[in-house]
Amino acid sequence: MARTAQPSWVKHILKLLGQAKAKDPDLARFGAYSHQYKLAVPAGEEAIQKFEEQQGIRLPEEYRDFLMLVGNGGAGPYYGLYGLKALKEDLSDSHGVRLYRVMKEPVIYPKMSEEEWDRMADPEGRRKGEEVHPYAGILPIGIQGCTLMTGLMLAGPYRGQVVYYDEDFCGPPFFAREKGFLEWYERWLREVIAGYNEEEVGFGLNMDGTPVQLMELYQQTDNPEEKTEIIESFYKFETLPGKQKTYFKQACAEETDMEVRKNLNRNDRISLFHCIQELKGKEEVLDYFLDYLSTEEDPTLLIYAVWCTEGVEDRQLQELYVKLLDKYRTHENAKFDYKGSQMVLRGGACLGASRPEGQLTSNLMRQFDYFGLDYRGGWKLLMDEGRWREWKQQSGFA
Repeated sequence: MARTAQPSWVKHILKLLGQAKAKDPDLARFGAYSHQYKLAVPAGEEAIQKFEEQQGIRLPEEYRDFLMLVGNGGAGPYYGLYGLKALKEDLSDSHGVRLYRVMKEPVIYPKMSEEEWDRMADPEGRRKGEEVHPYAGILPIGIQGCTLMTGLMLAGPYRGQVVYYDEDFCGPPFFAREKGFLEWYERWLREVIAGYNEEEVGFGLNMDGTPVQLMELYQQTDNPEEKTEIIESFYKFETLPGKQKTYFKQACAEETDMEVRKNLNRNDRISLFHCIQELKGKEEVLDYFLDYLSTEEDPTLLIYAVWCTEGVEDRQLQELYVKLLDKYRTHENAKFDYKGSQMVLRGGACLGASRPEGQLTSNLMRQFDYFGLDYRGGWKLLMDEGRWREWKQQSGFA
């Protein structure tokens, strides 16, 4: 019997995969050492049907075709893609709590606010030991690291769309901009081949496009949110053509929308902090940071500034850290992250800080090695007014 010819799109994907592997022979990209740009032998139609029958679902067609015609798991963004065996294992009840309800209708949607997510994820209910299922209707197709996952929507208006989420419910999900699995997967291959830097923000979190394409999008839109997204997407480029550098410098100076201009300036500062963080002899720019940490009001920018000054031994800097701790430790978002730090989750882990004020507080505590305690204990000390005052006195910061 003659073999059925491969569809053209399969040949295209496999060709791009070969080019991606050639671009990264040392497996230096994030997660590449895990999958090594290799795909498992495609699954048969019978095996896929059996899996679908066992789970009571029908896989989105593009992902189904990928498993059957391209590969049954392997090479993919982050640590790669699951095959049928890994899918079964992740959907099993092995941990005592079934995180996924694949037959149920999805309840998440793009661009959920923090408030909407908190209502759905129900942190108060989880603290009481109640089960919540915000990830109903999602198929986990790969791991990004720790509890961060890549999933696929199984039903509803976003069926077949890739979604990123946290199994510890630390924040709202992110829906990939690509409407289908194959478009998302091909974009990953193109960006590997182009040498884009996914470690800065993570693959798929920024907008697709070359520097020229993104500049054209920026010129065409009047939407402030989209303008900011476009600018943030430039972090994936290792180098930027001179024409684009000049254009965005002019855009920052000429932008009339003050919210966009604020974000442009904000991103410039974050880029500066990233550069300084890599420098030796950061003490030489200490005066700048002493002034900056004294006046900046944006907690996200302060997170980067504190991270940037890590390793600099200076008493004035430490005094500023303590003042910032005094300012932010009582913020409602820091208190929220404190509660998360005291939760014992699966495997003995606890919730890390997820909100700007909480992340800043955590980073500041880290500069004092969490006051000689573990992460959970450091938060406890900080939130106990008497213990915090005693620590400051003993350390000479009172």
